[in-house]
Amino acid sequence: MIRIFCQFSYGGYKIFRINGTPHEELQRVIPGTGNDSLPLSADRYFNYGGAKLVYRYLNSNMLTLAVCDIPGPQKDSDGRPVSCAIQFIGGESDRDVLDRLTIRIANDLEGFSRELVAMFDLWGGLYFNGDKLADIIKECEPTCSYEGSSRLLDIRKRKGSVLLFVPFSDNFGRDEKVTSKILNELELPYETREEDRFIRLSELMRIQYLVKPLPTQNSSDEATDKTEEHGDVAGEDDRSNDNIGAFKAELDNLHVQNSQLRASASAANKELDELKANNTRAQQMLCICGTLIGLLLFILIVTKCYTLSWILSIIIAIIFSYKTFKLFKK
Repeated sequence: MIRIFCQFSYGGYKIFRINGTPHEELQRVIPGTGNDSLPLSADRYFNYGGAKLVYRYLNSNMLTLAVCDIPGPQKDSDGRPVSCAIQFIGGESDRDVLDRLTIRIANDLEGFSRELVAMFDLWGGLYFNGDKLADIIKECEPTCSYEGSSRLLDIRKRKGSVLLFVPFSDNFGRDEKVTSKILNELELPYETREEDRFIRLSELMRIQYLVKPLPTQNSSDEATDKTEEHGDVAGEDDRSNDNIGAFKAELDNLHVQNSQLRASASAANKELDELKANNTRAQQMLCICGTLIGLLLFILIVTKCYTLSWILSIIIAIIFSYKTFKLFKK
């Protein structure tokens, strides 16, 4: 069973358990080892910044999906939203559901934030429409395929401790000091540095909405049966309504256009990733060639082979001059 905890500022920041019931009054909990408590190892993601999303194994049989820095319903003295955070804690048997939930949230961060904030009710106390959040989890329970392409889909087959990490800083993985500080504060393993395990927040925002879950055949058949059953009950008048037919046709057309746009965005994103990879390889080759040429020139100068040094320098100058000319000519 997936347990839900949120951090919310209500007379100061506190942690509350969400039970998934309608208009429930949130009760404060203390991190601990009990079944109703937030695991101590997960509390760190509420107390330290640096991460927008963490999806990882806390131990061999417990996972957490933490989403942090969500603009809440309250405002501070400067009119800025007071942030809140949420964690979904599950066992190994919940892995598939948490995978799909992570993809759903990470594929539309702003949409999930709006959904979550709308569930809070501060009239006369701290209440929460937990049934709506439970419905989101239930949406992720059936197996499904996905339309479109995104790095987020790799979560489903990923092994190891950290399944997805979304740091705020663009310097994560590039600046050793920044990277080490974030990993130490959040107690994340070294594997978090691997390129396939993290997506910087700025990069994640560029690949939003690229995938859409598609129901399995059984789910589609069930939905069709319900639609036909509903049509029989509604009677002949509803079936013969031309306006409804036109609306459905227009809606289907919009779905097709949406799918085409998603496919185009996925293709453009894939092409961009390939260009980035090619650029990285080109930079690596340039550095290697520069190093080898520098060493060769050094050896020639030390051995007083000045003629060969001049010849090599002239050849390099001609080659790069030609490349520069071609580049600016374009």
